[in-house]
Amino acid sequence: IFLYMGAVDKNNITLKILKLFNNKLFVNYKIIVLIGVNNSQRVVIKKYVKKINNIKILKENNINFKKIYDHVNYVISASGVTMYEQLNYGFKPIVFPQNKFQLKISQSLKKSNLINTINVKNRKAKENFFKVLQNNKNFFDKSVKNCINKLVFNGSEKIANEIN
Repeated sequence: IFLYMGAVDKNNITLKILKLFNNKLFVNYKIIVLIGVNNSQRVVIKKYVKKINNIKILKENNINFKKIYDHVNYVISASGVTMYEQLNYGFKPIVFPQNKFQLKISQSLKKSNLINTINVKNRKAKENFFKVLQNNKNFFDKSVKNCINKLVFNGSEKIANEIN
């Protein structure tokens, strides 16, 4: 599982998700975490993770995401740019929206069955998260991926066509 909540993560969702993972339900999962360069809780997160054997923090922030995506089965992110990259790569990301704009985007993508969302504030977040991991088809087949690319990733091309 790869977890990255963006460069800032002002709502400290990374730590909240890591606390969900610190449970016997998740001991068989290997978690790779990239802490955003401007995350104010970097030290707290690193200290928290030291005690958990199945979680690894990446040391550098200049990361080749493709190399990571080639070695993971699940991805977790906010509803930002990284989520679109994950969709483009063929993942069905597990998304934790961090603001009202991301919430709106994620609701639309969830209705289209392109992503899964989890509300970290929900009392049953741990159980819901585990259920999503157990039931999540985390990759799309090629035909679906091509369709996603046309729908989601050709935005600038669509705008240019409308202007012309």
